[in-house]
Amino acid sequence: MSGYAATPRCVALPVDEIDVLNLVSSAAGKRKVVPRGAGSNQSGSAVSDDVLLITTGLKGIKVRSTGTVRVMAGTIHANVDAVLSGTGRRLPFDPSSSKFCTVGGNVATKASGLRGLKYGSVARSLIHLRFVCPAFGAVDTRQPPEKLRVAIDALSEMVRASKEVMETIERRRGLKSSVGYDLQSLVDQNSNDAIAMLMCGSAGTLGVITEVEIATIPIAEERRLLLAAFPTLDEALVVVGDIVKRGPSALELVDHNGGEMLRERFPILPKGRAVLMVEFDEDAETAAGSLMLALKQEDHTGILLRDESAQNAAWKVREDMLLASKRKHESEERRMIALVEDVAVPRANLRKFASQMLGIFEREGIETVIYGHVGEGNLHFRPLLPKQDWEQKANELAERCFSLAIELGGTVSGEHGLGRNKSWFLEREVGKQTMRVFAQIKQLFDPSSTMNPDVLSGSRRLDEGFRF
Repeated sequence: MSGYAATPRCVALPVDEIDVLNLVSSAAGKRKVVPRGAGSNQSGSAVSDDVLLITTGLKGIKVRSTGTVRVMAGTIHANVDAVLSGTGRRLPFDPSSSKFCTVGGNVATKASGLRGLKYGSVARSLIHLRFVCPAFGAVDTRQPPEKLRVAIDALSEMVRASKEVMETIERRRGLKSSVGYDLQSLVDQNSNDAIAMLMCGSAGTLGVITEVEIATIPIAEERRLLLAAFPTLDEALVVVGDIVKRGPSALELVDHNGGEMLRERFPILPKGRAVLMVEFDEDAETAAGSLMLALKQEDHTGILLRDESAQNAAWKVREDMLLASKRKHESEERRMIALVEDVAVPRANLRKFASQMLGIFEREGIETVIYGHVGEGNLHFRPLLPKQDWEQKANELAERCFSLAIELGGTVSGEHGLGRNKSWFLEREVGKQTMRVFAQIKQLFDPSSTMNPDVLSGSRRLDEGFRF
């Protein structure tokens, strides 16, 4: 899904944790091992020119009476929800790629999804996990090796003693981000939970996740989905903050491309340059009706979907935005590449950010598809780049767009994790001292730099390994 490609020397297809342990142990210090789920990652972190370890053979679901579910890492997200639906529950996080992405991949990239505004990323519901790493072998975060626990405690003390790192942590509190290792966990949580949180979002750089236990939530008894059309993107962004205060379960944005797709299914939806999709799953009828009245008083129009099948049809448009847009716009001469597809900023800076981002692309005459989790300040920009001189253009645009996001207190990746298109910008986002802590964490789990060594940091150009 990322556009990055490589030919591995070896493809490994483990079927259990013992297979993973044997592979990682024998490869340590000799080979580079890159874990891969279903290949839905859009940042280029799941391709390898050495050993590619595909986890889809690690399958298994065990629903527990405690309201949690244990899942083997290669299990498809939607399959877990299908099993849980029989108990009236579901996974709290719901990425658009749920029909084919793996739960292990979700944890490795700190995935979020359509309802992250209310239910957070996978990190919020992660109870514990099992993983295999070069330094400690097979690890269960409920009972980690004493040496690892002691080392984590020492790292926690070191982080607390660093003024620069603590300032970085505090500055990023509340920001939706999946870059680097979760240093906030070293400050806020005990060593066992901190180990789990360091693995969450590590993009395969510390080890291979083999099993996770996740807290589930009840399936909502009632949902309402409001589709509100706006003449401009900025007018849609103006009302985002007020809508968030009303407590929606989801607040998504699609540009006019998504609006056209929605109108094919719902012809009465007014035309506009942007559509907000607002879902409520508590006191839903009252909350949605109140919002619709408030928007009408501001001369904004929309439609309220009460029927479940109609809501599902609308959400399918949002879920299919990327692939549908690629089918519509791409050709041999231009591609919708994964350039700045997952930037996020504090919600207060969203209007300024979106305006300046659009200005960057408009000055270059580049058409851009926009959609995303606007309630969390997380937007996906998909510029259509012409084939001629695309390498130089891609790197120049990434430099300008990523710099803007960081300048406005944001992040280069809200939920897709680091990869080949972003790792070169990490130090600029978090600072040199934080990067040193990241390096020490990497050294602790993977001293031989066996696990996905090119993803967390690097100086490669964005276009290296990308196939136009």
